[in-house]
Amino acid sequence: MEEKTFFSGGSIVSVLTTEPIDKLLDYIVPSEGVHVGTFVEVELGKRVVEGIVWGARTSSLGHEKLKALKVLNSKFSIGPDTKRFIARMADYNLTSLNSIFKLTGWKNFLKSEQKTSYKYQLNEHLNGSKSIKISPKGKKVIELISSLNGPTEFKTLKQISEFFGVSISVVKTLEKKGFVQKIEVKNQNKKLESSSSYRANLNLEQKVASDQIQQTIDGSHFSVTLLRGVTGSGKTEVFLSLASKFISEARQVLILVPEIGLSSGLVSRILKILGVTPVEWNSGVSNSKKREIFHSLISGDGQVQIIVGARSALFLPFQNLGLIIVDEEHDTSFKQQDGVRFNARDMAVLRGHCENLHIILSSATPSLETILNCNTGKYKRVDLKKRFRDGSKVITKVIDMKNEDIDRDKSLSPQLINLINCNLKRGEQVLLFLNRRGYAPLVVCKNCGDQLGCKFCDSKLVEHRHLFRRVCHQCGYEFPIDNYCTSCGEVDQFNLLGAGVERLMEECFDTFPGKTIKIVSSDVTDSKGALEKGILQIEKGEIDIIIGTQIITKGHNFPFLSLVGIVDGDLGLYGADLRGAEKTFQIIQQVSGRVGRFGKQGVVAIQSWRPENDIIASILKGDDEGFWEQELINREGANAPPYSKFIGIILEGHNKASLFVSGQNISREFKSFSKFGLKIFGPALAPISKIKNRTRVRLLIQCPKGLLSANNFRATLKGAKIPKSQKIIIDVDPQNFL
Repeated sequence: MEEKTFFSGGSIVSVLTTEPIDKLLDYIVPSEGVHVGTFVEVELGKRVVEGIVWGARTSSLGHEKLKALKVLNSKFSIGPDTKRFIARMADYNLTSLNSIFKLTGWKNFLKSEQKTSYKYQLNEHLNGSKSIKISPKGKKVIELISSLNGPTEFKTLKQISEFFGVSISVVKTLEKKGFVQKIEVKNQNKKLESSSSYRANLNLEQKVASDQIQQTIDGSHFSVTLLRGVTGSGKTEVFLSLASKFISEARQVLILVPEIGLSSGLVSRILKILGVTPVEWNSGVSNSKKREIFHSLISGDGQVQIIVGARSALFLPFQNLGLIIVDEEHDTSFKQQDGVRFNARDMAVLRGHCENLHIILSSATPSLETILNCNTGKYKRVDLKKRFRDGSKVITKVIDMKNEDIDRDKSLSPQLINLINCNLKRGEQVLLFLNRRGYAPLVVCKNCGDQLGCKFCDSKLVEHRHLFRRVCHQCGYEFPIDNYCTSCGEVDQFNLLGAGVERLMEECFDTFPGKTIKIVSSDVTDSKGALEKGILQIEKGEIDIIIGTQIITKGHNFPFLSLVGIVDGDLGLYGADLRGAEKTFQIIQQVSGRVGRFGKQGVVAIQSWRPENDIIASILKGDDEGFWEQELINREGANAPPYSKFIGIILEGHNKASLFVSGQNISREFKSFSKFGLKIFGPALAPISKIKNRTRVRLLIQCPKGLLSANNFRATLKGAKIPKSQKIIIDVDPQNFL
């Protein structure tokens, strides 16, 4: 039976709200009727809340017990495909429809119609102007307009008054008489007529890859293709060549990036290559600009052709979306770590399936989940095996730290120092990679042995000399650096253990005097503008030594860079992280890929205390396929993802004993699924057992894929009778286990 899409006045419909009620609510339709998917306002108790008309009624309540809804924005409604996407996303992430609706953020932009933007244009010629009475100051302005070499358009009337040195009342009078015209501003994004001129810039391997993907995406069927290319092979150029075809057919393209820092560079390349002005959507974009973009998408005015965005861009109301590109698809930043913990890459694939879209996943170091989907034929795979510029040879060296004579408080081995000196003498750049922010990760009192910890979390404070703060990286608590130990009362007894990027910078200033050194990390370049400025300095060759965390590994092109030193090649190998080996392999390969991009030989030096480990062995052999194959074998043997499903359950509260009781109740309830292959581990204190003064207890479910739907999962969880004083977090496909 076909689902109704329109309900006449007096009908009863169900409404999905953003409130944490976990069910649909019934309301009466106003006289003009309403379409399914319309944005509405409804009464809930004594409050008024926003919602979406979801469909037919869900209860048997009569009209006398129900209230009427009010249409809030008649221009916006979601179609059946978007409804399906919301429902399936809720089911996959084992959460409620209400939570996903809230996550979309739609209500932030739909409470009012979009305001029209205007500009003001000057006009010195006006029919019958001689007979119009104008003040002397007004005449002076008109005379100046005719001889004006400066701007003839202004954003506000105030700008005009300041430019001509007259009062705002004079300008308003000129506006009334027609000498200043108010004009509606419309986005003037350039249309792309054809993709042929762009494709001519591809080399042979890129053209072959583009043609292979084009064969897959011809037609209207859903498809997912992995574009796997070695670093520097020109993956961006290939996926932009495919995007150009969609734009020339008036279809929209969404490009998801894992970090805001990657957005501006990609926007510049799109504008330069395609002649189209992309729109950015991330936390750095103002709400007013987002509202403008949102309403442009709703109107279907064709002004927004390409959006380069972060996770939240996935929920934008495209009218004619044809292609989603997930750049750096392996990046764990695509996984949201608060609220609904979803992976934007996986949800992009899900949206593609619901709306019959084409998906391109791009990476030099794909995730194991994606590799397995390619191996089983679920996804297509296209490879770029050569760098774009021939002759860009990269030599990888491993420095065995056990054989190096190095002081305990130093990070750079004599061998790496020698390589850096040789590089600097040639006038070339060096990148030192250390994925540890701040100056030192541990501050210890030598007198009493106390380790400075956060007073709100079970986490140690990190010293940040640049900020002159000691900071908790879990909750953000910080206080100024001082030399007084609160445990024993001694002064000047603190010992700083371990090295972060700031301490490494200090060492570099001592070792390489007179050189220009810059840190690129989220602490130091803490705004989009600061990051862009730093990247531009590096690209121009103004920096000799770059010290970077993970933020520097993604998507940047540095023409003067020829040496990468990985200061701690073992950093991700310790601990019990399921994906530790995979993440370490990816990050070393990504940072290594910054060198040798412009026809210049590059060197990658990896400092390691365990140079015999399988990851480094695979990197030295250039055997990516061998690493992925062995890692998949290891995962399959352990029945771990991607061969099974992991679901993390985190309980937070103030009473540790009560949390463990709840954890045991959860474990008991889910034991009923053990006959279907489900295992549940815990409850146990989380590795970081307290954050923001709340104790944390974890459980982990391991089960076959598809075993648990949102309904049966949440029904089982309900049986555990978790107290309202405890917060429960569900993390499907967890990326960390802290």
